[in-house]
Amino acid sequence: IQLTPAEQVINKLQDLGVKIYIYDPYFKSKKVFGITVAENIENVISTVDASIILTAHDEFKKIEIALFSKMLNPILIDTRGIIDPLLAKNEKLIFRGLGRG
Repeated sequence: IQLTPAEQVINKLQDLGVKIYIYDPYFKSKKVFGITVAENIENVISTVDASIILTAHDEFKKIEIALFSKMLNPILIDTRGIIDPLLAKNEKLIFRGLGRG
């Protein structure tokens, strides 16, 4: 996992002092980019201010949108166009979607 767009985003956020958690259902290692990988999204979602979806894995497409409303500040950024903006609005998320035309 090298030189991916996710790595670039992570590096920029770390430069800004943001604490990062990673969840990806396909990561088998305990650390990626030097960051501990969460075993499941439910373990960290209530401890974060925001979530950024950087991959369009099928598992992310199946996540219940209400889960994101458990964040401390429910900010959701979808860079892959997998979240329905109306559903995000109904859950009162601060939502930004990229690549929707």
